[in-house]
Amino acid sequence: MSAGRLLGAAVTSASLVASVCLAAPAGAVTAPAPTHAMAAASTVHALPVPAAVPTGVSPALAARVHTLSGALRVIRLCEASGNYRANTGNGYYGAYQFSAATWRRLGLRGLPHQARPAVQDAAAAKLHDRRGSWADWGSCGARASRVHT
Repeated sequence: MSAGRLLGAAVTSASLVASVCLAAPAGAVTAPAPTHAMAAASTVHALPVPAAVPTGVSPALAARVHTLSGALRVIRLCEASGNYRANTGNGYYGAYQFSAATWRRLGLRGLPHQARPAVQDAAAAKLHDRRGSWADWGSCGARASRVHT
């Protein structure tokens, strides 16, 4: 293989595009314009970037929250109008209206309405997975069970 052919094979798609896009002096030899196949091979496809995993939530649980996000949204809106700070004095707190006892059984401290939204979401997903259903949320859980997440 000749040195010129070897050099031509080593041209990256970025340098190829740059050489085509930049004006070359008259008589200069430039690389050929990229073909459709070359353009497709050098196309960069953006992959979905997962949200940052919140502090105190394992990556596996954060992924589970993402999987259940549609149903969790239904419960949040039904239970507390989506208000993570809900504390109406009825003994249930936060967006998912956890009791303090349930919150502690999930291994959490403080009260639910004092926790960050991501922690409340993770707690709801954890409770769902322990029970295997949305039944803990009554009629709101029944609505959530009809959501395809």
